[in-house]
Amino acid sequence: VDRVTIDDLSTPEHAAELGAKAMKLLVLWRSDEDPAERKAMVDEFVARCHSANLLAIIEPVVRPPRASAAFDKEASILLAAEELGNTGADLYKGEMPLGGKGSDAELLQACRELDARVTTPWVILSSGVDPDLFPNAVRQAVAAGAIGFLAGRAVWSCTLPFADPTNALRDLAVPRLERLGQIVDDALAQRDALRAQLATARARSGSSRSNLARTKVVAPAASSTIAAFLHDTCTAPEDYDMILTGDLGAVGSKLLVELLRKDYQIDIAGVHADCGLMLYDLDAQDVN
Repeated sequence: VDRVTIDDLSTPEHAAELGAKAMKLLVLWRSDEDPAERKAMVDEFVARCHSANLLAIIEPVVRPPRASAAFDKEASILLAAEELGNTGADLYKGEMPLGGKGSDAELLQACRELDARVTTPWVILSSGVDPDLFPNAVRQAVAAGAIGFLAGRAVWSCTLPFADPTNALRDLAVPRLERLGQIVDDALAQRDALRAQLATARARSGSSRSNLARTKVVAPAASSTIAAFLHDTCTAPEDYDMILTGDLGAVGSKLLVELLRKDYQIDIAGVHADCGLMLYDLDAQDVN
């Protein structure tokens, strides 16, 4: 596909008559093409869908510019999200950052950067992602803020070598689809639990300011503050040279690291330092 326009012969009204609940628009994003034209096409598509009580799904897919060989796909995915992530569409179907390749931390961070630019509900598409990598791509995307996936190849491509696809679809594709659905359910549950923990921890730390001298209060307050900061800024511990606390002492520092690992699945052990431990001699003085 080289260029996209709205097909006037394929109307939302006709789709609704056939029982459709939504329509999808492919939007090709190139850095050297007019964003106003893309936006106008998306606005028209959304208005048409909503006039027929259909959900409007947009699928921005980035392409190299026509006038230049230079192309940064990852940067383009984020630029497309900034431009089209708040258009009034009901669902944003986005490309998976990094093609689904990388460590969990790298994928999660890349998806958080995408999530920060899309205000509408969003899902990832499977095109460009190895089917074997797609399940984990879904897991990291949902952890970062996506609500699921819309996929074809990642589900049924495994059946192509078979002459009769019927049994292969039943025995291979259906279980794969069910597994992807379970991954979404589990990741959404974990994400909701984390957000609830953050909200509770923030409330607890706010109501315990007068007792911060006690380690059992200071460490949980520090852990919730650090977790909330990393979550809100879409960053990870490895993005920082050092994460400092004021005066937790030896016991409090150990407790902080344990709480972040247990409650938020965040590991700061490699970058954390405590000012109290840095200033005082652990062997000669009581720094607990």
